Amino acid sequence: MLALVLLCIGADPVLPAEWHGAWKGECQIVGGSHEGKFPMELHFAPKDDGKFVFKIVYGEGEKKQTRNYELVPVKDKPGEFVNDEKNGIETDVRVVGPVMHSAFDVTGVLIHSRFELRDKKILVEMTSFDTKKPRETKLTGADMKVNSYRLLSVQRGELKRD
Repeated sequence: MLALVLLCIGADPVLPAEWHGAWKGECQIVGGSHEGKFPMELHFAPKDDGKFVFKIVYGEGEKKQTRNYELVPVKDKPGEFVNDEKNGIETDVRVVGPVMHSAFDVTGVLIHSRFELRDKKILVEMTSFDTKKPRETKLTGADMKVNSYRLLSVQRGELKRD
């Protein structure tokens, strides 16, 4: 809890210790062409250089996919990180209270990821939206355009510390 308090009052960027460790459980994708359930793991660990291991494992056996990322704290911005995917791709991540948020667009698909630490579990939710054909509307009587995006799929999971 102290780490969360320090995070909020402007201490050095840290990933609270409550997040550290291996988390395992099951995820489900609803909507889209890849519906189904599968095992999922998250791993968070501090590194000697001030960065953090951020590993996501999907599936098991022959279908297992491991994504070895690294969370790099943004200097002088508590709770803000860059997720370095170690392949040239970097995305912005922000931890606000007990929730880690990220949003990125991959070839016309906007993905919002949300990891919430609650009741000694991490609740995972990743939503995907189609940005290629937005519903475009305008506010009546004003010069304000609004784009709305169609939901493609939702990935949800509940992970417990291993």
